[in-house]
Formats: sequence, C-alpha cells, structure tokens
Amino acid sequence: MANQPTENVFSDKLIECVSYTQNVINELNQATRDELLSVRQKYNNLCKHQYDLRAEIIAGIPNFWPTVLINHRVIQKIVTKDDKRVLAFLQAVEVREFENPMSGYEINFYFHKNEWFTNHCITREYHFREKGRSVVCVTIIEWNKGMCLFDNGKDVSEDGFSNRSGFFSWLQFERKAVGDTIGNYIKEELWPNPLKYYLNTEPK
Repeated sequence: MANQPTENVFSDKLIECVSYTQNVINELNQATRDELLSVRQKYNNLCKHQYDLRAEIIAGIPNFWPTVLINHRVIQKIVTKDDKRVLAFLQAVEVREFENPMSGYEINFYFHKNEWFTNHCITREYHFREKGRSVVCVTIIEWNKGMCLFDNGKDVSEDGFSNRSGFFSWLQFERKAVGDTIGNYIKEELWPNPLKYYLNTEPK
C-alpha cells in the first residue's frame, strides 16, 4: 500500500506522455489529410483538360456510353430491355468531384431528345458528411405521359429499388451514398477508363 501514491504518480506521468504523443500523431494525421487533399485538387485540375478533350472525342463515337454501361460486369445485371431502349439516347456521362473531393461528387447523365422524358441531364449527387453520414440527391426524371419505366416509386424497398428494378429505377431513387455500389462502380471503374469497357476488355 505504501507504494500506491508513487505508482499513481508514475501512471499519471505515462498517461501525460501518451496524451502528448497522441496529440502529435493527430496533428500529423491532419497535416497528411490536408496535404493529400491539396495534391488531389491539384491533379484534378490538371486532369480536367484531358477529361474535356476525351469527352469531345467520345462524342463522335456512336453508342459509346450505352455500350460502356452494358459491358460492365455488374451494371449489366440491372439493365433491363426497356432500359436499353432508353439508354440508346445516352449522350454522355460525367463524374465531377466537389471542390473538396472528400465531401462528395456528382454523376451527370446527358441524354439526346427522346420520347421517354424531357430531361437533358439527370444528376446523382453524393454528399459525404461527418460521422459517416451520407446522402444522395437525385434529379427528378420528368417522364412523358405513359412512358415511365417503373411505377413512380410505389412499393419501393428499403435499398431504394422498386419492384421493377432496373438502371432507371436506380437512377431515380435516393439511397445512402455508402451503400450505392452502382454509383461507386461508375466513379471508380467506368469514369477513369471507359474505353476498356467500350472495347470489352475487362477481365471476366
């Protein structure tokens, strides 16, 4: 019992040392995040010109983006026959990170004039917030009368898909950004190198 005060003082000193080193680690981690963000923003800006140039070239290739989507091993599984008819009017796909890339991104789908809806652009925005919270905001598809590919959100399941699941069902309905695998595939696989999927050279 006589040694307890000394042991307590020694433990307190150790805790102070751990606290100090932890503060240094936290500062270094924050500095790392800030540096990575700066580098990411720099190279996003450098890539933008090349992405714009790529988009101009792709615009001259018939059915480029519909082919890219349908050739993806996962996305092709949710594309219905009706989806394919509408996707034939898909003009371009664009992924844009927000000014702070860690806060989210948006996927823009541009369409030629068609008989199904009046939108020229349909957007899905992915917002990543503190404490792991996330949200997806979507453009409402302005379907022409009698042309909607699904039942306007009736009987929508918890994961955001209607009973008539399909690409446009995914495109229309909001869901948690973290669980949106289709959006992640488009951002992380299709957007960096769509040519691989157009040529269908993805490993099986």
